[in-house]
Amino acid sequence: MNRPRPTSGFALFLEKLMSGGRKAEQAIAEIKAEITSPTDGSRVPYRVACEGTHAGVAENMELWLIVYCANVLEGSDAEGADPIAVFYPQASPILRLPGGLWHSAISVGPSERESMGKTYDILLIATPRGATRQITKYNQEASARGKWSGMLRLPTGAAVLDTITVTRN
Repeated sequence: MNRPRPTSGFALFLEKLMSGGRKAEQAIAEIKAEITSPTDGSRVPYRVACEGTHAGVAENMELWLIVYCANVLEGSDAEGADPIAVFYPQASPILRLPGGLWHSAISVGPSERESMGKTYDILLIATPRGATRQITKYNQEASARGKWSGMLRLPTGAAVLDTITVTRN
């Protein structure tokens, strides 16, 4: 049975908002993408080239690489302190190449001299426009401050497509 179409301004707004979310979920469900290099379990330098494959990425979607780690907050007692999840979006969305390939370079860890031997997860995520704006805003603000403190959660609407674990060498 079909429901009557809402006529009030807020009801129309709510319907549009909800249907947009369903469309984004459907678009993400159709995406097939993976990280092919580096491979899971690799030892990597601070700057590393990443490659992979993609198919079914809608025009209004972006692919991003996010470096994930669990950090202990500065100033907390390191012994017994619970680590927090921190997501470090890379500077720009992934460059999608013809033929279903993609390529990007990422930074693993806070600097070249820090975090050697530490384990990180590299997440390949898909983002609809709203989530892309959140990541772009984070990157712009971090660049203006000169400090990339990371995000405490992935943006709403972002979906993890693939994950690998690497160790800094």
